[in-house]
Amino acid sequence: LRAYGRGVADAKGGVAMILHALELLKAQQFDDYGTITVLFNPDEEMGSAGSKKIIAELARKHDYVFSYEPPDRDAVTTATNGINAVQLKDLGDPDKGTTVSWTMIAGGEKRNIIPNKATAEADMRYSDISETERVLADAQKIIENKLIDDTRVELRVDKGRPPLAKNPASERLAETAQRLYGEIDQRIEPIAMRFGTDAGYAYVPDSDKPAVLETMGVVGAGLHSEDEYIELSSIAPRLYLTTAMIRALSAEDAARRHAIQARARGEGRSRRKPALRVSSPPPISGLPARCFASSPSAHWRCSPVLPTPRSRCCRWNMKIRAWCWSRALPNRLRRVTTRRCSRASWPALANTRASC
Repeated sequence: LRAYGRGVADAKGGVAMILHALELLKAQQFDDYGTITVLFNPDEEMGSAGSKKIIAELARKHDYVFSYEPPDRDAVTTATNGINAVQLKDLGDPDKGTTVSWTMIAGGEKRNIIPNKATAEADMRYSDISETERVLADAQKIIENKLIDDTRVELRVDKGRPPLAKNPASERLAETAQRLYGEIDQRIEPIAMRFGTDAGYAYVPDSDKPAVLETMGVVGAGLHSEDEYIELSSIAPRLYLTTAMIRALSAEDAARRHAIQARARGEGRSRRKPALRVSSPPPISGLPARCFASSPSAHWRCSPVLPTPRSRCCRWNMKIRAWCWSRALPNRLRRVTTRRCSRASWPALANTRASC
């Protein structure tokens, strides 16, 4: 089933998708995201001259940007074309997907009078950001070769929307969309668009932030005509896609922050004095010894099972101290010796019995 009407897909459908997706998140009581900002611009069809600056500024304050142009099939877009207006010929580059199409020519008032002035304008579409400068340089070379003497040729390139160039961050978003769509037994296709959109203003070349994904709107076609329509069957899954993407990306971001905090805590612990880890000492004079921890961080002590007079050695801060008790004065302790800790020193502690 389809719904028809001017703007039903481009872009009333996109506006409705955004508002209903936010309402669904509210109904689900989901607020684990950081900040969600919604921007509606009314001048998109005229090149977004008044809104392109705020689009770029807001995009740079966020991690992800979704744009809601309508796809003509179940797809998300990872790259779009840029749009320029050019005046000359032979400037396209099929290998890079750059097209220069001459669409407007004007000059003269009568057929039998040579005009003093003539103009030609072309629509340039490109996906490689460097193509604007290349086209401008090639055009300058062309106008140096005048076909008619005593004439002057002027060249101007009016920059329009920049492209959303192919980039890893957008492709990762598309992979996330494919995975989430698969969870409801649906398939979605990542594509590159031949036309330009405001996603180009949000995109920052050579940067992973923000990651931009286009055509998150409802599926439709026939744009800008009386036959414009949307596929009603696409509304529910596309709403799911927006809400699922927000939830999934919020969870990933939270997990990333927790990992960074855990790593920072681990580095903080590593800068402290390391906990002592010492194996049980060998028996003293062939007698068994039992060892136990006096604290989980640094100290432990051993109590050799010895006949009277009893002796006890304690480990405190990398040293071994032997203490002896007298049978006559069991509450009096006398330090006999202090040694640096090593396995080799344990047998030597047996000699402290003689002085007890």
